[in-house]
Amino acid sequence: MSGPPEPQALRIDAPGWSLGAKLWWPDGEPRALFVLHHAMMAHAGAMAPLAAALRARGFAAATVDARGHGQSPPLPPAGDWTFDALVSGDHPASARALRAIAPGLPLIAVGHSLGGQAALAAEATEGPLYDAILILGSGLWGQEGGLLHLQRRGLYELGLALAWPLGRLPTGWFGRWRDESYGYWRQTTGWVRSGRWLRADGLDYGAAVAGLQLPIHAFLGEHDPLVRPADQRALVRAAGARFHAVPGADHNRLPRQVVSVLDGLLDGIVEEAAAWRLGRLEPRASSSASVGSALRPP
Repeated sequence: MSGPPEPQALRIDAPGWSLGAKLWWPDGEPRALFVLHHAMMAHAGAMAPLAAALRARGFAAATVDARGHGQSPPLPPAGDWTFDALVSGDHPASARALRAIAPGLPLIAVGHSLGGQAALAAEATEGPLYDAILILGSGLWGQEGGLLHLQRRGLYELGLALAWPLGRLPTGWFGRWRDESYGYWRQTTGWVRSGRWLRADGLDYGAAVAGLQLPIHAFLGEHDPLVRPADQRALVRAAGARFHAVPGADHNRLPRQVVSVLDGLLDGIVEEAAAWRLGRLEPRASSSASVGSALRPP
């Protein structure tokens, strides 16, 4: 007996970059399309088990490689980018191109760590993009103070010292991770130094995210050594956000382990997203026509 079909490979044109993506379509008509964004020092393959789980439950899912990761070359040091580029480039391009594939479905972002942080910032500054956002182990460092702040800042300063001469943070040396660009690491180190989550032009991402009103669900592993509940709440400041603990989960395996908690919430999340989609303003027809060309065969 043959198994589920292989996901369809796609290319998404983002400003200054070509992003690799895969589309996981169920046998029947899906009720929502989930777009999955991976963590830093990772690639879209880390989100594939969650995409497969969503497809098995009758939903469509897409996994997207952020610029400079996986199937979205050039990789560092040949490719360089900032967090702002993910926010203003990758997320809007992915959201609009995928919405063009399934314009009648709610579009729900699922972001692991960096992927969730960027999804929130993109929705707040470039939106409307999504109809709901699910955050997996995403938090904000630089707000904690005391010895913990000194330890975290020390890690970032050490990373920046390594990244400056190499043009990348060479985490690929350790095997399981992928390199990050110097530009990205320089910007995020600035946040830890200052305790302020800012765009390069000074816009306060935190204040912008605090004003979001779409459905937001934040999930955190009970054994996550990198993100504390306080770190997640410092990031997810929107008044209506809901927080969920994932028993036994750590940071790296959270995209796999979250399914046990998601199973009891998916129907409600999709209903919330559908209601939000119906209630918000539809994009202008001219914008819809222009973004349809962003998606093309590999």
